[in-house]
Amino acid sequence: MEVKKNVWKIAFISMVCSLGVLFISLLIWFYFFFSSPDHVQLERKDRVGETMFVISTTKDQLNSFMAEQISSDGNNNFQITLTSEHVLLEAAIPLFGRKIAFELFLEPEMYGEGDLLLKSKSFHIGGFQLPSETLFSLIKNTLPFPDWIEINTREESIILKVTEMEGLESMFIKVTNFDLEMDNIEFELVSSKK
Repeated sequence: MEVKKNVWKIAFISMVCSLGVLFISLLIWFYFFFSSPDHVQLERKDRVGETMFVISTTKDQLNSFMAEQISSDGNNNFQITLTSEHVLLEAAIPLFGRKIAFELFLEPEMYGEGDLLLKSKSFHIGGFQLPSETLFSLIKNTLPFPDWIEINTREESIILKVTEMEGLESMFIKVTNFDLEMDNIEFELVSSKK
C-alpha cells in the first residue's frame, strides 16, 4: 500500500512541475514574440517646399477614398473609418490559431510638420482582455502596413507620416487641418525644393 501512495504522489508532482515549466515557457515566448524595439527615437524629416494647392475634404469623402485605396492595394486585412469623434481601425489578427476581430478607436492630432498622430482611446478585441500594448504589438507584427505608417507599441499610437508617402514625383502631401468634429479636413500638395 505504501508504494502505491508514493507512485501517485510522484506522478502528481511531476505533472504539476511539467505544467509549471510549460506555463513559464509560454510566458517567455509571448514576451519575446510580442515585444518590439520601440525605445528607438523617432527621426522626423521636416520637408520644405512651396504649396501648390490646398485640398479640402469631408469625412465621408475621405472614407470613400481610403476604402478605395486600401482595396486597390489588394489589402483587405483592415479598414479605416473616420467618425465624428475618432478614427476607427477595424481588422482581424491571428491569435491562438484563430482570426480575432478587433476595433481600435484612435484620437487624431497634428504631428510635426504635416503628419498625423493617432493615439489609442479604447479598443474591443473579441472576448479577450489584453493590455493595449500587447494589442499594438500584435497589430505591428501581423498586419501589413505601408512604410509611412508607423506603429508605436510603447506609446500606444500610430503615426501617419503623410509627408513621406511615395508616389508623387517632386511633391509631397502635408496635413494642415484634421478636425473631425467640425468635418474640416485639409491637405496641402507641396512642391519639393531641389
